[in-house]
Amino acid sequence: MKKYCVLLLLFVFGVSGCPLTIEQQNRLRERKEEEQNRLRERKERQNEIMDSWDGDHVSKLIRSWGPPKEVTTDGAGGKIYIWRWGGKITITGKCPCQETDTESEDYYTTVVATEPEYDRVRMFWANPQGIIYHWQWKGF
Repeated sequence: MKKYCVLLLLFVFGVSGCPLTIEQQNRLRERKEEEQNRLRERKERQNEIMDSWDGDHVSKLIRSWGPPKEVTTDGAGGKIYIWRWGGKITITGKCPCQETDTESEDYYTTVVATEPEYDRVRMFWANPQGIIYHWQWKGF
């Protein structure tokens, strides 16, 4: 019986790990909210950049951004101009450890994540006269 109790305790602690303190949970929640706010601001800024080209001639955009990677038809006599950027990205950050409860250098663990590829796409639709009337984007 004693053996089963020890195994049960080992299993419970092994599965659950050490919980974060309330203070650590609050800091993580604040960081998550800050990151969501930054992401929202980046999206809004990107929308503003894209929208600033609406009504301009596509030649002005090409002079500013360089030639697009691809040009295709929009099915209505106009064209879709596509810019793409891609590659590998490595993100390094720090996350709180559960072993200590003071914010010393030992409090954080460095985390490195490598995304195999990222893709940023900017697309602009231009009518037969070359005037931009629609846009779409993906990725930062």
